[in-house]
Amino acid sequence: MMSHICLILLLMLTLDSVSSNNRFFISAPRVFHVGVKEKVLVQVEGIHLNNVITFYLEHESTTTLMSVKTTATCAEMGSIKTVELMVDKEKMSQLASPKNAPLYLVLVAESPSFPKRYSTRVLVSKHRGYIFIQTDQPIYTLSQTVRYRIFTLDHALRPTNEMCSISIFNAAGNRVM
Repeated sequence: MMSHICLILLLMLTLDSVSSNNRFFISAPRVFHVGVKEKVLVQVEGIHLNNVITFYLEHESTTTLMSVKTTATCAEMGSIKTVELMVDKEKMSQLASPKNAPLYLVLVAESPSFPKRYSTRVLVSKHRGYIFIQTDQPIYTLSQTVRYRIFTLDHALRPTNEMCSISIFNAAGNRVM
């Protein structure tokens, strides 16, 4: 779970190997969750200061835009800017992907000060959160009433207010509630 929450280094590139003033650093989640705003951090130096950097997600093979294009501009040396990218639910539902195969998108960073477009693959998860079910005792007899409560949490383990449907089946597979 920690890997879903922690940001990891995706790109660290030196444009001019002689000068240390022309570097930039981009950090993003290893996994992007569909429909969840994920944070991407950027820090630049030298010639990249005061230049607009555009970030977006695109499909690997079709290059279909899978998020809104978002921009950031670092005006001061050492400042870190944050942009939020969200994988579009509608576009993801239209993609045909093999079952049980991991789905990847491409995180793209573009700027007039970059000599080329930089990109890296990121894993996409349709898993949006967790459901915890708790009962008041571990085993019940036929005459006992089952008491339970359900907690729904988002991908960062924060409570959610989303509706959740519950169906209960008996041992024979018949729906009882």
